[in-house]
Amino acid sequence: MWYFEGAGDPLSVQGFGNSKGREHGMYDNFSTVMQFPGGAYAVVNQTLAGFEHHHVVEIVGTEGSIRTWWSGAMDRTLEPRHELKMQLAGASQPEVVSLEKSGEVFELEEELAQVARAFREGRTIVGGREARKRIVVCLEAERSVRECRAIALNF
Repeated sequence: MWYFEGAGDPLSVQGFGNSKGREHGMYDNFSTVMQFPGGAYAVVNQTLAGFEHHHVVEIVGTEGSIRTWWSGAMDRTLEPRHELKMQLAGASQPEVVSLEKSGEVFELEEELAQVARAFREGRTIVGGREARKRIVVCLEAERSVRECRAIALNF
């Protein structure tokens, strides 16, 4: 949701998913569409049914676009491959942005360091209201799959 923070809170969410014999909550394949004020929307797709671990993020706006991908044999690999490209509106070629090592192993280390620092300083990383919004979106996306319909979000 932080990608669209400037657009405001999402207005609705619709999820799609399936599982092989599991109860709700952990889908083999899951997709969701979140609609934001002003016509912005986000689509998130995840599959656990395939092989290896791959992530793609594409953001397109009026001022340019970003495409990034991450790939690893396992989710906790020490040797991931990844790339980030951005292209500003009017530019003839995208720019490759240099990245440090990325992936769950490295991000968990950073997250733990941030949590420890915040705890020492007596502050939170994400406030309760913002954290609640993210939980509501996840729960409503799951409900949307069960009910086969879009769910309006009210925070």
